[in-house]
Amino acid sequence: MIVPRRLRLCDEQRDRFSSCGYVGMTSWDNAEVKGASRVTGEVMTSHVRVTPRPQQKGRSDRTLLWLASFTLLSLACVLGFADAADGSEETLPQFLEPIPNKTVVVGRNVILPCSVDNLKGFKVAWIFVETQTILTIHHTIITKNPRFSLARNDHKHWYLEISDVRPSDRGMYMCQVNSDPMMSQVGFLDVQVPPDIIDEESSSEVVVKESQDVTLECRARGSPKPVISWKREDGGKIDINNGINLKVTDSEVLHIPSVSRLHMGAYLCIASNDVPPSVSKRITLKVQFQPVLWIPNQLVGVARGMDVTLECHTEAFPNSINYWTDDKGQMILSSGRFDSIVAENGYKAYMRLKIKNVQPEDFMSYGCYAKNSFGETNGNVKVYEIPRQMIVNVPEPKKEGENKRKKNRMKAERKEKEEEEEDVDAEEEDSREKEPKGENYTKNFRRKDPDDEDDDEKSPGHRYGSHPGLRNNSSSASRLRSPATSIFLAFLLRLFGLWNAALPV
Repeated sequence: MIVPRRLRLCDEQRDRFSSCGYVGMTSWDNAEVKGASRVTGEVMTSHVRVTPRPQQKGRSDRTLLWLASFTLLSLACVLGFADAADGSEETLPQFLEPIPNKTVVVGRNVILPCSVDNLKGFKVAWIFVETQTILTIHHTIITKNPRFSLARNDHKHWYLEISDVRPSDRGMYMCQVNSDPMMSQVGFLDVQVPPDIIDEESSSEVVVKESQDVTLECRARGSPKPVISWKREDGGKIDINNGINLKVTDSEVLHIPSVSRLHMGAYLCIASNDVPPSVSKRITLKVQFQPVLWIPNQLVGVARGMDVTLECHTEAFPNSINYWTDDKGQMILSSGRFDSIVAENGYKAYMRLKIKNVQPEDFMSYGCYAKNSFGETNGNVKVYEIPRQMIVNVPEPKKEGENKRKKNRMKAERKEKEEEEEDVDAEEEDSREKEPKGENYTKNFRRKDPDDEDDDEKSPGHRYGSHPGLRNNSSSASRLRSPATSIFLAFLLRLFGLWNAALPV
């Protein structure tokens, strides 16, 4: 039979709880102890072997009473320890809310909050986890960095303020309370940085021969990581491979196989990461090739005395030297009747040779030449004569003194016209004098004023309601009046005068 001999209760809490202690029991009478063991701080039992004896009724009742008392005491100890533990938790500080994760653009300010309840005599500290740097302890700022400061409005809320945030401030920040055990919580600060193109890792000006492969590179830094896009400065499409044309392509590397002169130009590398402003870099691609040319009209006909213009288009890079020659190979410069013009646009050039007042010696073949370090090319334009009779509305050949003669001719024509007008007026005056006149003759009765007739002659075009054949009304009236009609009208006027004289006054 096994019975408890010695029991130690609540050894760890004996200083806090007076109800705990040692409970001992005396061994039963005539008991033979064969063996025993005990460990401090634990509830142990001793194993004893008892030689049974006849039991008495009183001794059995005492044993039951002892077991009941022991059970009640153990339960009281356990409940007391639980209450003590609950009370200790209530006295420790508690965080009211977690530290929020924050995102801020570089150069701005940010505030990290830490709220602690039931702080009592404990202290709050801020720590930068990335470098294990203690920033503040309670009311004292430990760091020597002037951009860090501490603000609070009561004993619960502790604010870490960082001004002029820099990329090195990115990381975890810990708010710690020096309780036992230590309490802490962390928040993450993300710093956004606008994109910045790394010039030393990016292309600037690339020169390559035609038909070779070319690669343009553009590297940028920032947070978040910038996205790189490419486009042509002139807004044209980018032929990247086998006729695939794109206006915009996203990649740090732009690869163009078998480059041609059509790829030549300026490209824009644009870096963006949703943090303004976006940045760009201008990268120039130059493709080297020997000159080529084409002539729109290789045969040009012109009459003597007219002007003629010869045209020639060239392409080359490096830019070529362009000039015109005559049939003897002599270079033609701008002078006298010759005007040579070259207009360049990138790797293209437009050549024009203007010959004024073409003379017989100008009918020949003219050469168009283009040369650069990779080669040269040329073409011919032949100028031939066309008879003036075959040209419609051809201007007269320009000769010396032509303007003076033209002015004299116009002056003579104007004088001749004035003389004709004077002759017409004289004829009309003579016809008016030859007509018979009665006693009551009035000028307004027969015709208009000569001044009005002159105005009608001088006015251009046709008047509304007039007939083209009746340009001079007065002269037409004279032609329609015959001698018999004149005699009859004179008779009527005479008769009207006699009748008027016979009337009583």
